Amino acid sequence: MKRVLDGPLFSQLDNEHDPYGSCNVTSFAMCLHYLGMRGNGEGQFEDQLYWGMIDQGRDPGSPTDLSAYMGEVGARMRPNKIHTVFHPNGDLELIKRTIDEGTPCVMHGWFTQSGHIVAVLGYDDWNEQILIHDPYGEWFAVGYDTPIVTGK
Repeated sequence: MKRVLDGPLFSQLDNEHDPYGSCNVTSFAMCLHYLGMRGNGEGQFEDQLYWGMIDQGRDPGSPTDLSAYMGEVGARMRPNKIHTVFHPNGDLELIKRTIDEGTPCVMHGWFTQSGHIVAVLGYDDWNEQILIHDPYGEWFAVGYDTPIVTGK
């Protein structure tokens, strides 16, 4: 089976705060945008998510803080429609079920030396692949090809 959600690809490299370490809020911004959520028009959505966490005393680097805050944002924007669940040991079947329900996922992995977070928007069983939107750029065997960022 194959299922792909038509979600946006945002680059973290044009983020106001920590463009080399903001894959977390950028991946959540892509997923929330797919679900119809937008920022307040004052800067990029992912920067608003970052500063919202800071304003509440939350750590953007904490998976539990990220999940809790993004769930609150989703609940405020679309009550009873969006929720987040943090699975420290999620698996491919969970990702596929979530995609089949029409909801993208945020996934952490040790894709880089310090770890990295990406948005998952699809899967293809036949080719044994998942479709990710990587906020840092496109990965090749020789490293990343990062986009030239001109704004969103």
